[in-house]
Amino acid sequence: MSAASIEALKDAARKLAADPIRLGMRPVGLHTYSAADGEPSFWRIRCKHPDTGEKWIRPMHWNGAGYVIGEPPAPAAGKLLYRLHELADARDGALVYIVEGEACADALARLGLLATTSGSASSAEGADWSPLAGRRVRLWPDNDEAGRKYAEEAGARLYALGCTVECIDVDALGLAEKGDSVDWLAVNSDADAVAVNALLLLPTPSEAARARSPVQSFAPEPLPDPLPAVPVLDPALLPDCVRTWCMDAADSLQVPLDFTAVPAMVGLAAALGGRHVAVRLKTHGHWYERPILWGCVVGRPSSGKSPALSPVRRLLEKVTEPAWVDPVPR
Repeated sequence: MSAASIEALKDAARKLAADPIRLGMRPVGLHTYSAADGEPSFWRIRCKHPDTGEKWIRPMHWNGAGYVIGEPPAPAAGKLLYRLHELADARDGALVYIVEGEACADALARLGLLATTSGSASSAEGADWSPLAGRRVRLWPDNDEAGRKYAEEAGARLYALGCTVECIDVDALGLAEKGDSVDWLAVNSDADAVAVNALLLLPTPSEAARARSPVQSFAPEPLPDPLPAVPVLDPALLPDCVRTWCMDAADSLQVPLDFTAVPAMVGLAAALGGRHVAVRLKTHGHWYERPILWGCVVGRPSSGKSPALSPVRRLLEKVTEPAWVDPVPR
């Protein structure tokens, strides 16, 4: 944005924050929320009283006629993450810090770290975390109950997206109640990205919560006899290229079609792509789905489950073995 555009934004924010400014608050931040392509969506005005520390934080957006308080309608997937365009441009293996509030994300970004937030302590549920799918993320909670709850909620959603989730040991930082990354950096003014990356880590909040949960013990119950009826696998559900083979293998071993079809589909999916072939689900993002299937064959002991794996294994060995090339006579 040009200097004139930036100044116009600041002027609009000051006008919208006129009431808290009259009460002695000072504008301390105007944070831009952008789409993955960098196009601004809305801004968050941040004011703070220099004596009491009281904060006034409100979103601002352009409604077509002028700047108004409030956010525009969120995308169907959820609200945008802060500094989203930087996440879209970062390499897949880059570590991403998750903090509470835009000022904390900006403070880490000034050190050259990749950082984002969904906003306030209550914002994790409504955010679209999918741009972080499969990434390595590190939570830095505020030092209070709301901060720990935010980190736990965000961590749970990131786990579900296949992220590697880590968490900084906030108790080891010596922060006051409600202290955050901005406060830590103010005390440790000589800290750089290396120092931040070296901070002591804890198990993630979700893991810690599971560890604290009481373990319930239940007496085992026998399976019903006879077992409930299971639908017969319809051969039409299998791809044409393997249908006949699976049916012939099952017939020769006298086992249900499931016993050969399930390992065949799972094994072929792994051989097809592994981690080298994927469908990219978003043009601007890092959400990939690979042709990997999980399958389980359930049957009573001695029902033929293990023998049914042998023909599938031999098939995969034949498919994946290197092609033999005859020497070229000289």
